[in-house]
Amino acid sequence: MVAKCLRLSNWAIICVALAFHGASEPLLAESAVNLAQTPEHSITLAEQLLRQGYKQFQAKQYKAALLSYDQVFTICQQIKHLECMTKALDSKGFVHASIGQYPQAVEAFQTSLVLIRQTGDRNREAIALNNLGATYQRLGQYSKALEIAQQALVLYRQMGDRVGEGYALNNVGGIYQSLG
Repeated sequence: MVAKCLRLSNWAIICVALAFHGASEPLLAESAVNLAQTPEHSITLAEQLLRQGYKQFQAKQYKAALLSYDQVFTICQQIKHLECMTKALDSKGFVHASIGQYPQAVEAFQTSLVLIRQTGDRNREAIALNNLGATYQRLGQYSKALEIAQQALVLYRQMGDRVGEGYALNNVGGIYQSLG
């Protein structure tokens, strides 16, 4: 049933989630309609899928984790919940980076950064910049990594976040060390 559901776009997300909870096939379609009716239910489902994706990531089930995070993104996109969308993208970025798929990680982190900037959350923006800069560093694109790390540093300083500033300075130092 799970493979069948995956081909059904909006229902796929819900069918997969319900299948993990042991719902029988006749309940899937009926429950899917009920779950999709409110944004609150969608957020609850997205949070469950985020936790599931994290557990899959920890178990080194990377493809399954990416699928879970894709489902989270789709749910959150449908209800236009930017913070939720960025959590899904950041999670995907970490999975891709951990398995050496740096270009995909950059794409996920860049998209997340664009959405975070729309929310105006400067702290999350600085964190997103750190994630993106670290990924460029792993790609060996040190000048790009340095530019991004310095943007994060400026944000942390503007916010008066000394811990974040220290983290950003550490990143800048690491990039300079990589440069030789």
